[in-house]
Amino acid sequence: MDWYIGLDIGTTNIKACAFSPSSLAKRYVLSIPTPKSYTGVSLTDYEYDADELFAACCQVLRQLIPQLPKGNVRALALSSMAESGILLNKNNVPLCRAVPWFDSRSRQQAEALSQKIGQREIFQITGQFSSSKFGITKLLWHKETCPDIFAHAAHWASLNDYILFRFSGVLVSDYSIAARTMAFDIRNLTWSQTLLDAGGLSRDFFPDTVPGGTSIHPIQPDVAAFLEVPDSVLIVTGGHDHACAAIGSGVLMPGSLLDSMGTSEVILTPLSQPVTSDALFLAQTSIYPHCSDTLYRALTSMQACGASINWFLDSIGNPIAQNASRLNKDAYLYLSEIASDCEECSELQYYPFIRGSLSHPNCGGAFLGIRDHHRIAHFAKALLDGLCNEFTFQMHSVSDALTLSINKIQVVGGPSQLPYLMQRKADISSVTIQVPLEQQAACLGAAFLAAIGCGDMTFSEILGITSGQSSEVFTPAAATAADAPYNNYLKFRKLIGQEY
Repeated sequence: MDWYIGLDIGTTNIKACAFSPSSLAKRYVLSIPTPKSYTGVSLTDYEYDADELFAACCQVLRQLIPQLPKGNVRALALSSMAESGILLNKNNVPLCRAVPWFDSRSRQQAEALSQKIGQREIFQITGQFSSSKFGITKLLWHKETCPDIFAHAAHWASLNDYILFRFSGVLVSDYSIAARTMAFDIRNLTWSQTLLDAGGLSRDFFPDTVPGGTSIHPIQPDVAAFLEVPDSVLIVTGGHDHACAAIGSGVLMPGSLLDSMGTSEVILTPLSQPVTSDALFLAQTSIYPHCSDTLYRALTSMQACGASINWFLDSIGNPIAQNASRLNKDAYLYLSEIASDCEECSELQYYPFIRGSLSHPNCGGAFLGIRDHHRIAHFAKALLDGLCNEFTFQMHSVSDALTLSINKIQVVGGPSQLPYLMQRKADISSVTIQVPLEQQAACLGAAFLAAIGCGDMTFSEILGITSGQSSEVFTPAAATAADAPYNNYLKFRKLIGQEY
C-alpha cells in the first residue's frame, strides 16, 4: 500500500495527513502548534524561525508515519501560509527570521512600489494588490533596514520554499507561492522584471518556479534516516494553503467556490485564464496560478476570521474562555453556544478589520452600536454575525465581478465546525453551505498533489474522490430573517473599513 503525505504549515498549527488511494476511507492526521519566536508583549508580536519550523515538520511526521499500516511512503508535498519569507546566504542558510504575513512593518515599501508602478499595473502583472503582507515588501524592508544582513544575502525564499529545500536539497517555488511575493508575472509564469527593477533586485535572488504537483527530488538521506522512511520518497511541490484546500475539497472547476476559514478567511474560485478586469480590480480580488487542469484561481479575503475569535476570547470575551476551560469545553464551541442562546441584537455590529482590510491595510476593526443593556453574550453574537456579514460582502464582490450565480459554497477550516456559525452564514448570505466531513482540506490537497507528482493519480480521479465526500448541509432560512443584520452592517462598512 502506497501512502502520500500532505504537510500543511499554518499560522496556528502544523498538520500532516496521510492518504492512500487503495484505502480511501482511512486517512491519518496529526497536528502540533506552529512554533513562534515572540518579539513583544502581544500574542501577535512574533516571527518564525525557519529551522524551528522544519524541526516541527519533522516532529509531526515522526509521530504520523509509525501509525500508518504497513506500506510504502511514496511521496510528500507541502501546503503552507504563503507570504512570509527569509533571506538566505549563498549556502542557503537563513540570515533572519520570517515576518508573519499579517505583520505591517513593510507598509512603506508597499506604498513606494505603488507610487513607482501604480496599483493597477501591479495588479495587471502580478494579480495582487500592493500591501505589506506580500513577500517583496518584506524583502525590501530587510534590504532598507538591515543592510548588514542583506549584504550577505544571496536568495529570498518563502517559508514553503525553504522547508521544501530542507526536505529535498533543491530551492524551488511553486507558482502559487511565487505569486504571493507580488513579484511574479502570472501570465508569463516567471519573475516580473518590472517589479524586480522597481525594488532594485536581481532575478538570481529568487528560486526557479514550477507548478504545484511537480516532483523535484528524492528526500535528503539524513532526513529520510531521521524519519525512518526510504530515501526514495519523492518531494513534490504543493502550494498556498487555500489553493491546496481547493484541491482537497474538489473545487477544481470554474463556477465552484470554496470558503476556507482559518486565521484569515478566503473565498476562492477556479478560472480558466488570468482575468485582471476593472471589475476584479475594484472588487480587490486577487488572481494567481497554481495547478490542475484549470490553472488559475481568483480569491478575495478577510484578514481576521479565526484571528477575530481568538482576539475576542483573549480580551473582552475572556470570561467565556475561562468558563469553557472550567467546564472542560472547547472555547470556540462554547462561544457559539452562548451566541446561539442570545436574543437578536442587530443594532450591535462587529467589523472584523483588526488586521486591516484588502483595500485599507492600516484600518482597524470595531464594535458599533453598543448600548448599556448589552452583555458579553451580545458581543459574542455580534462577533460571529460580523464574520458572516463580511463573508457575504466578499462573496457578493467576487460573484458580481465574475458574473457568477452562487447558490452553494463549500466551507472548510476550523471555524466551519461550529454549526451555529454555519447556519448564520447560510441565513445571512442566502446561500446553501456545505461543510465536508473531511476537514483537513489543505493537508489532503497536498497529499493529492504528492500523488500527482508521482504520476500515480490524475485530477479527474481526485475530482471523483472528492465528489463522493459526505457533507453537512446548512440551508438558508427565509431571506427576510437575516436582512436586518446585513443591511445594518452595510450602512457603516465603508466608513469603518477606511484608514484613520
